[in-house]
Amino acid sequence: MNGYTDFHEMFRSEQLDMVVVTVPHHIGRTVIEAAAEHRVHVLKEKPFATTPREAQELAKRCEESGIQLMVTLQRRFNPIYTSFTQHADRIGTPFVVDAQYTLHIADPSEGWRVDTAKALLLQRPEDDFMGGIFELPGGKVGLGEALDTALVREVAEETGLSVSAIRDYLGSFDYQSGSGKKSRQFNFAVDVTAPEPVTLQEHDAYAWTALTEEPPVTDAVKEVLSKYREVRGV
Repeated sequence: MNGYTDFHEMFRSEQLDMVVVTVPHHIGRTVIEAAAEHRVHVLKEKPFATTPREAQELAKRCEESGIQLMVTLQRRFNPIYTSFTQHADRIGTPFVVDAQYTLHIADPSEGWRVDTAKALLLQRPEDDFMGGIFELPGGKVGLGEALDTALVREVAEETGLSVSAIRDYLGSFDYQSGSGKKSRQFNFAVDVTAPEPVTLQEHDAYAWTALTEEPPVTDAVKEVLSKYREVRGV
């Protein structure tokens, strides 16, 4: 049996009937979409999706591909839970159910269980135009180059990361470049195959910033991040 560190490579290399998707919540969508592209049935570990919109989009994608999309709850057949139905007739009509769930971690707000949607911010060199500010990865579109191709290329050149999917268009804003030219920046939400390592070529530092925070960016970039929160319900 072959092992893979890249699920895209696995789908390309193997003739699969079904996959069981047990990955951190924010990666699940990309894996399911890849399975749908290759017409491989999916058994997804809970949760099915991170937002209602994502759930609807995944269900539609899999239906269009003609594959079965199933969700598993690993405790469904646990004797602790199945015993209730076995003894329900002895209990009578329930009026109150009290349940507790314990996570043996120091901080429940940390780790892969929470919403890990983050924005990658890059800090411009101090001696550069608008030195020291944080900005979104991006750059110029080459002559005759498609916008999505330029996006993938610029992310790779500035960060070393590989874009696995382009999600939502988040609008644009105009600004004046260091050479005095009027420019327009188009913004998109993307997925990357892995958040690390980040390899900087033109910036001094980087930060993965949670979208629940107020990052140190310009008002224009704040509006872009606000749009993402609106679109994704973060």
